[in-house]
Amino acid sequence: MKRPVVACLAAVMMLQVASDVAHARIYNGSFESWDVVGWSVTNNTGIRSTDLSLRPAGVVRTMTSWGANFNLDTTLAPVTGQRFLSINTRANANFLGDGHYETFLSQTFTCATGDILSGWAAFFNGDSAALDSAWVRIIDSEGNLMATPWSMTSGVGAALLTNNSAPDWDSWQWAAPLEGNYLLQLGVSTSGANNNASYGFFDGVTLQSNPVPEPTTMTFALSGGLALVVIRQRRR
Repeated sequence: MKRPVVACLAAVMMLQVASDVAHARIYNGSFESWDVVGWSVTNNTGIRSTDLSLRPAGVVRTMTSWGANFNLDTTLAPVTGQRFLSINTRANANFLGDGHYETFLSQTFTCATGDILSGWAAFFNGDSAALDSAWVRIIDSEGNLMATPWSMTSGVGAALLTNNSAPDWDSWQWAAPLEGNYLLQLGVSTSGANNNASYGFFDGVTLQSNPVPEPTTMTFALSGGLALVVIRQRRR
């Protein structure tokens, strides 16, 4: 008569695991740290034509506001907290050839089916040609691109090139189709000489559990049932 006990115990353990998965979170999603702690940085390099030296294609930093250095009428402020992430393609890089370069932050996260990953992003169009872009990507555990919840490309709106205002924040979100491990990437891309800087901004990245009955409550209920089964068996 031990099988019912084993079955209940297994169910309790499975619910505990589900609870752990459902409560996974993005670390430093509001970029309040100066050194983007919790994130991995990838910054491709190109060969500079003037001296044939290697030079990073982008710049990564956190800031409290953006736009004052460009003499804009308005500036970009954080959505949450006191800081946000800025990634830009490098100005006046003078790269040789027609290469493609990416600069991005990445973080692995674990979620349950239906969990919602969301955040805010903005783009400053600094190139008249469609050579720069900013994006949010979701990669699965096998390295396949799952989704691009948000992206923008330079040169697609002349108004952006002459508008004297900082860009507006866009909200984005993605629902996990299956439980598992995923990779979040926030970044920018550029091609060619990389002589005109475009900017991608990111803030308020969060992972929220899909609304389900509270796992701990269900765990306690099954634990109580397990205790009753054990007591009854001992009395026989």
